[in-house]
Amino acid sequence: METNKNIQWNLGTFNVPTLVGLLGIGVMVFNAGQNIQAQESRITTIENSRAERSIAFGKVTDITTANTSAIANLVYRMTVAEQGIVAVNARVDRQTDALQDFGKELAKVNTNIELLTQEIKMLVPEKKAQLDITPPDLTAKR
Repeated sequence: METNKNIQWNLGTFNVPTLVGLLGIGVMVFNAGQNIQAQESRITTIENSRAERSIAFGKVTDITTANTSAIANLVYRMTVAEQGIVAVNARVDRQTDALQDFGKELAKVNTNIELLTQEIKMLVPEKKAQLDITPPDLTAKR
């Protein structure tokens, strides 16, 4: 059995609904292609936006890291500052104690001076000042 392998298209046999259907299918295929291109464009835009945000986030991360890098030394610096404050307090305490001791010694010296002054007064009679109460001579010539 032999078959005819040549296909002949007879456009005259197509009816209007078939032509409208084929035209609709063509429009749908064209719109599908346009939608695919639009979606690809949106995907490209989203990928570019994501890359830009990633770069911006990296910059913000670098800035934050640079701004907070000093915090790593903060514990050491606070410890050193606290040790300095403790040392200053110890020096002030020593100076205060020295001044209090000096005040006590000065009070002892003052007491000794008062005792010596009292003994000297007892040994040496005190000469009392006397006022000359004679009235002036008013009859004398000048």
